[in-house]
Amino acid sequence: MMCALIIVVLPAVRVVSAKGTAGYSLATLQGMVTGFDQDGYAMPLSWVQVNATSQSFNQTVFTGLGGLYVLTLPPGTYEITATISGYQSQSANVTLASQQFMLHNFILRSAYAVTPSPPRPRAEHQ
Repeated sequence: MMCALIIVVLPAVRVVSAKGTAGYSLATLQGMVTGFDQDGYAMPLSWVQVNATSQSFNQTVFTGLGGLYVLTLPPGTYEITATISGYQSQSANVTLASQQFMLHNFILRSAYAVTPSPPRPRAEHQ
């Protein structure tokens, strides 16, 4: 009787707590990015780059299909910027405390100026 030895290699899983490397608890910043197109219709925007920058930390995420983003950050003051091609970028300053949850939504405007058409001459009735 012949026996086969099967070796299964499982990936290592590391459980990370809500504490950062310096021992402080992290904060969560979450929101939705909505855009107005040149016709004035609002819609959630996917693949928007949302960047959080402080003096000592930087993190970038992208929105999902529904326009949602989530950042997990150390406590501090951040400049949050939402950027995507075809829209004007928007920034905001936020201050997050340890274990705080904050909601911040962005509304982006189309980068393309809408120029009204010149009025058409009226047809005169005879």
